[in-house]
Amino acid sequence: RHARIVVDEPEPNGTALHLPLDDPNEAPEGYPIKADTKSGLYWAPGGTLYDDARAEIWFVSEELARTNGFVRAN
Repeated sequence: RHARIVVDEPEPNGTALHLPLDDPNEAPEGYPIKADTKSGLYWAPGGTLYDDARAEIWFVSEELARTNGFVRAN
């Protein structure tokens, strides 16, 4: 028999990435990282070009953007 494993952390209730909303400049709730699939770059809030960058996809975190092969732009 195996011991039961109890996980204290809540399960994630979403995906790691999100496609743009109808307004491509509006961040989906919980997805602050903008990424461009053509250049392979991503932008984090507070970065110098964040407001000017156009997102093709949005990520939950910088770590997940890097895991998916994107590089920080600034």
